[in-house]
Formats: sequence, C-alpha cells, structure tokens
Amino acid sequence: MGIISIAAIVIGALITFGIYIFALYSRSTDDGPRKKLWAGTVISAAATILLLLMFAAVSSSIGISDVFIVIFLMAAVGLILSQTFISHHKNQHDERGKFNRSTGVTMGLLIFSVFMIGVSVDPGEVEEGVESREVVVEAGIDDEEVEVEAGFGEVDEAEVSVEAGIEEVEEDGEAGNEAGGVEPVQREALIPVQLYRVVDGDTVHVIDGNDDTLNLRLLLIDTPETVHPNEPLQPYGPEATERLTNLLNEAEQLFIEYDEGDKQDHYGRELVYLYADEVSVHEVLLKEGLARVGFIYEQQRYLDEFKAAEQYAKDEGLGIWSIPGYVNEDGEGFNYGEEQAAEEPESGEGESGAGTGAYDFANCTELREVFPDGVMSDHPAYQPMMDRDNDGHACE
Repeated sequence: MGIISIAAIVIGALITFGIYIFALYSRSTDDGPRKKLWAGTVISAAATILLLLMFAAVSSSIGISDVFIVIFLMAAVGLILSQTFISHHKNQHDERGKFNRSTGVTMGLLIFSVFMIGVSVDPGEVEEGVESREVVVEAGIDDEEVEVEAGFGEVDEAEVSVEAGIEEVEEDGEAGNEAGGVEPVQREALIPVQLYRVVDGDTVHVIDGNDDTLNLRLLLIDTPETVHPNEPLQPYGPEATERLTNLLNEAEQLFIEYDEGDKQDHYGRELVYLYADEVSVHEVLLKEGLARVGFIYEQQRYLDEFKAAEQYAKDEGLGIWSIPGYVNEDGEGFNYGEEQAAEEPESGEGESGAGTGAYDFANCTELREVFPDGVMSDHPAYQPMMDRDNDGHACE
C-alpha cells in the first residue's frame, strides 16, 4: 500500500509539472486553452498534495512537516521554471510581466510551505538536533582533557565493577527464595493505585488517583475459593489470600496494568495485572503454588511467562500441586467440592457465618463487594430482604 501511494504521488507530481511547463510554454493568444492549462495545473497539484496528506495520515514514518517540505520543493522547482520562461520570453519578444501570475502563485505557495514547516516541526526533533550539536561541541575538547577524563573513566569502571558484583550477590539472594525468584518488571503504562481491601487470592479492591474504588480481577490466574457463595473453603485458598495481602501491604507502591481487549468483565470488575513495587503478584502466587493459570480470555499478554512460573511450582510440587488431582488440569478451577469438605476433620473452632456477624451486610452493594455473584439461600450471608424475587438467590 505504501509503494502504491508513493508511486501515485510521484506520477501526480510529474503530471503537474508537465501541465505547468506546457502552460508556461504556450504562446496562444486565445485565453481559453491557456486557462484550461492553468486549471489543469491547479487540479493536478491539489490532487498530488491531497495524496501526500492522506499518506502522511496513515504512515507512521511520514509527518506533516515532511509533506510541506515536498510542497516547498515542488514550489521551488515551479518558481525556477517560471523565472526561466519569463527570462526567455523577455529576450525573444522584449516583453515584461508575461508570466508574473505564475511567478506570484508559486512564490506564495513557497512562502506558505515554509511557514507550515516551521509550525508543524516537532519540538522533540529540534531538541534532538540541539543535543546532537552539543555532543559535537563536547567532542571538540582538547586531548589533555580527554586524557584526564579517561583517567576518571578507569576509576568509574572499577566502581561499576564493584557495583555489578554487589548487584549479582543481591540477585542471587533474591533468587534463593522458595518461589525460585521473581524478576522485577519494567512496564509501560503502569497506573499507580492504593490498596483498599483484599477479597481473596485473585480479587482486590483498590483506590485510583481520582479516589474511586476499583474492584480488580487479576488476569490469567485462579486461586482456590475462600468466599465463593456456592463453593466450600478450598485448600490453599486462605494461604493465597494471606500471601497476596502481605505482598500488597509491604509494597511502597501498587500499580495496575490493562491488557488489550475488554477492560471489565460482566460483573464490572477491572481486568488487570497487579504489581507490588513493579513485581508481578501473579508470578509470585504462581511460582509459590498458590495459584494456577486460568481465567484465560482474550487478554493473554503475559500468558507464556505465567505458564513458566506455574510449571516451576508444578515441578517442585508446591502448594496446590502438592495434592494429587487437586488442580483440574482438564479445565478450570479445582477438584474440590462439598464431599471433600465434609470428610475433613473439624478443627474445633466455630464456623464463621450466621450468628457470628462475619456476613452482616447492610445491603446488596456491600454483599457484592465480597460475593460478586450474590449468595444462595443456604449461605450464611443470605438475607430474605435482599432476595426481592424470592428465588432463593440474593443480590444476583
């Protein structure tokens, strides 16, 4: 498409100059044909300029200033041709001003294009040019100064070597944790947020820069259930929630990052990647066996990295991978239901729920912050006043 556009622009420019030269050369005393030639020149030039503008609009390498540079060059060539023909006409016929109109038009176009180049030039390019000139000036220092700086450079290199050694020791120490090490990430478009509340291992509430509360669903990971209205408490669910809570509380700054595609799910939760001091909490939970790769939709920017982290925990038999058959590798979620929960020995502690005040929600808004899908009638958080249609499902 780019080659076709460039070819069309070149052909248009050639046609414009062809008609322009023919109009200058015309010696007809009849104004009609000459006017047609000038009209053809204007139409051809306008079409060529329009093609230039369209090409600049869709091209990532051609800017508006480049378009007006081309127009400037066309006008300069037109001005030279016009002056050449005027000089020839004066010498042959001793007449003056025969082609002053063409000279005026090309001169006006020349001035306009110079003005537009000045207006449309990118300030960043100017700064780069200034910096380049500064580098050239700095490069012009005498040999004695270069030798002195080289001496300091050797000292700097020694300091860099020491710093590199310290960094290697620090990296080795960090790599020795039970998760196998999680490399800090440098991401673009990270949005700073503040922690409001951790709901479970893959759902968090934060506050953005506008003091709005955002309900986050962490992309590409799934942790065992701890607050699902229709699921029992699953192994390693509390551990995942506690680990995530510690990560977020210990961080100096939290960041979120959106992926391509939908920004929210059908519950209104923000679909994001979450970072604690620019360390991906997704990878930490996956490497420590507290989460599995799941919740896979169109947002898959870091799917390969997350699968590698999951494979580490799987190979080491960490967390959820320490229970044979617990992770549903043929689908989503975990193979754990009411039957397994009933078989577990009682801890002797009272169950949280009805009568404990743990699920004392004032309205559906508060309830959905913990249970986005609502709750069924057999759940401790169920209240008849929140089930307006009396279908046994509150706040659905």
